[in-house]
Order: sequence, then structure tokens, then C-alpha cells
Amino acid sequence: QCLHSLGYERAASELVDESGVQCWPEPVSRFRAALLHGEWGAADALITNLHLPDPASRRVRFLVHRQHYLERLEAHDAAGALACLRERLAPLEQPHFALPPPDGCAAIAAAGGGDGKSGNGGVTVAGREAAPSAMARCGAGGGGSGDRSGDGDLGGARLGGSVQELSTYLLCRSVEELKARSGWDGGGGASRRLLLDELQEHI
Repeated sequence: QCLHSLGYERAASELVDESGVQCWPEPVSRFRAALLHGEWGAADALITNLHLPDPASRRVRFLVHRQHYLERLEAHDAAGALACLRERLAPLEQPHFALPPPDGCAAIAAAGGGDGKSGNGGVTVAGREAAPSAMARCGAGGGGSGDRSGDGDLGGARLGGSVQELSTYLLCRSVEELKARSGWDGGGGASRRLLLDELQEHI
């Protein structure tokens, strides 16, 4: 497990092969592999096989989809990020924070501009421009009606811990700003391994 945590996957695999001793049960190994490869749908499905009690299962799902959401923002995939926020993250936190219907957020995903500059009073979603009214409907920005207590702490302190807080990252004008505001180093950095470390106490 120490070799895995340090990133020495090949050495860890060779040690397992030679010793015949598995570091984790098969469902956990498959779940970890899915996370490291960014296979979010597979990772979500495999959580069921871990047979975690609630609220541990909800917390694990929230942390997994938080990573997915941030990686979609990093990739300038506004539509994918909004779908993850609304369909995956928000249901884990309801009734504390409910996002609007899809048509309310669609304006953000369909907004123009990829240069990170706003020419008409709009804001950008990791480099894509969106109108302020659309952002308001999606709950991004300072106000909103979200409650950050209770289940809003599902995400921990290092990154956004509530859907409302995560939604504010839609306002970032660049990937660099996203990383600076969130304290997240990107999908190609150490974030997936840090996620596994964070999940270790639950799985």
C-alpha cells in the first residue's frame, strides 16, 4: 500500500505477483484503478460493490464526483461539469442545496468565447463566457440559498465542501484561477492520489 501511495504502481504490482498477497480486496482494487484512470462511471458503479454503510457511501460518491467535476472544468467542458454538479453532486446534498432545471444551466454550457475575456458583462467558465443571469440561475457566485451546514461538509476542508461552494468555481476565468481558488493541482497532478488517500479511511 505504501508503494501505491508513493506512485510506484509497477513495483507494487510486481511485489503482489511475487508474494501472492493482494493489498486490497478485488472490489477495492478495481475501484482504485478506475479512479486512477479517470473512469468515473465505472468508479461510481463500483462503489456499490464496496458495500459501504450510509453516510460513508454518500461521502465517497461526493468526493469521487467532486474530482470528476473539477476535471471537467479543467478540460473546459462546461456542459459536462454542469451535468456532474447537477446530476451527481447535488442529489447527495439535497435538500440543503438544489440546482435549477437543466434549461436554467444550459445557457452557461452554450455560452460563447474561449479566450477567458468577457466582452458584454458576462463571466467565464474556466475560459468560456456566460451571461450573469445564467450564472445566477445556476447558484454560482457569492449569494445563493445553499446551506453549508450538515451534509454540506461532505467534501472536506481542502476543496469545496458543498455544492454551492463548488458552483462558484464556474466563475473562474482560467484553469490557473480554478487551481488557485480550489487548492487543487489538476487531473494530471497528484489530485487523484490525494483523493485515494482521502477515501482510504472509508474503504
